[in-house]
Amino acid sequence: MITIWKENGTGGLVQTAILERTCWIQVVAPTPVEIETLHREYRIGTDTISDILDVDERSRCEREEDYTLIIARVPVSDREKKVPYYTIPLGIILVRDIIIT
Repeated sequence: MITIWKENGTGGLVQTAILERTCWIQVVAPTPVEIETLHREYRIGTDTISDILDVDERSRCEREEDYTLIIARVPVSDREKKVPYYTIPLGIILVRDIIIT
């Protein structure tokens, strides 16, 4: 699912359907069509998106021709698991004046 957020002028965020400069595009569990859209619209490699979706991906930072990629492992809590937390990759992609996570 792709959701676009923009600043509301009072320090908060509001969901919007119109992509503007300085927007944040939140991508959660993208479908193949959404992956293709990100590739077509922002020239993000499908292999880059696959890397972010890989639960075992390591943290790293890469500079590509059209974007900068940051992958960081962030903690997640799950009371149903035996450990108090585990980590998952969070992808941050900087494209022109837009942030994609």
